[in-house]
Amino acid sequence: GDEQSWQGQPHDFLGLDEVVHFLEKQVRFLMGWVRSTVTGQRTRTVLGSNPPIDADGDWIVGMFRPWLDLTHPNPAKPGELRWYVTDPDGKDLEVPDNRPVELGGRTLIPLSRTFIPASLSDNPFLSRTTYQANLDALPEPLRSAVRDGNFMAARQDSEWQVIPTAWVIA
Repeated sequence: GDEQSWQGQPHDFLGLDEVVHFLEKQVRFLMGWVRSTVTGQRTRTVLGSNPPIDADGDWIVGMFRPWLDLTHPNPAKPGELRWYVTDPDGKDLEVPDNRPVELGGRTLIPLSRTFIPASLSDNPFLSRTTYQANLDALPEPLRSAVRDGNFMAARQDSEWQVIPTAWVIA
């Protein structure tokens, strides 16, 4: 809730953990200040998270849809780079590569995005402990979401959603 205190403050790295507990507008606001005046300085945003367990975190699935949504027409492989611009309405549009694109009378420069899944076995500190027993004891669908990294397992419709997602899928 204090993201606006970062306004105008440049940083070349933004790392957010458990990002699904942030609102998408907060994350995108913070990403707006990832920059550097140093020639050749790499800038990066890393969003780490367990899968969302309620509708508030579902925005992450849209942001990384080619990697997470099984119904995506052009699925991406883990670690594969995809390129995006944001249209005037705030919607992400996938573009073929990193070449600038003309949209709405403006030249937009694409940003790359990728998704790298991880599980307990990828964490050398926790994988040697009994933490898996805790994850195995979670109720479903939370267990599949957190233990297995299944971003679709615990998704729930918002209480204000008019057409249930299950209907759309059917």
